[in-house]
Amino acid sequence: MSIRIIIICFLLLFYLTACSNAQDSKKIGQVIGAISGSIIGSKLGKGTGKNFYTASGTIIGSIIGKNLAERISKADMNYISIKTQEVLDDDGIGKKYSWKNSDTGNSGYVKTVRKIENRSQNCKEIKQVINIKDKTKEIYSSACEQSDGSWKISKLDN
Repeated sequence: MSIRIIIICFLLLFYLTACSNAQDSKKIGQVIGAISGSIIGSKLGKGTGKNFYTASGTIIGSIIGKNLAERISKADMNYISIKTQEVLDDDGIGKKYSWKNSDTGNSGYVKTVRKIENRSQNCKEIKQVINIKDKTKEIYSSACEQSDGSWKISKLDN
């Protein structure tokens, strides 16, 4: 359960940092990272040890959140969003929709891994690969098409 909360928090981090300036992005990243870290920390240890892990998780999470917010820009998030929508609109499987931000040097791609039957809905498993500085992040998610033609992400896995 806590992994899902963390993923949701980091997705929220990316969403909120895309809607703000660089300084605000760092602050938002720190706060969301601290919340995620404290949730993880609170699940570790017992008694006074639990307090230690919660405090440590909060500190470590805030550092990680700030660093993530510093490294991915609003433009990067826009590229990812556009390419993800292109993949969802494409009926094919395996075609990579690549993006590169010449300002940040960040790049990546999105592709459909497979189609999924889910209660007569059109669903897909998609893979997003994001290269930020010297690190690569892979995110797998499932998305199902809604009756109005929009897509809803129903599952995320790192």
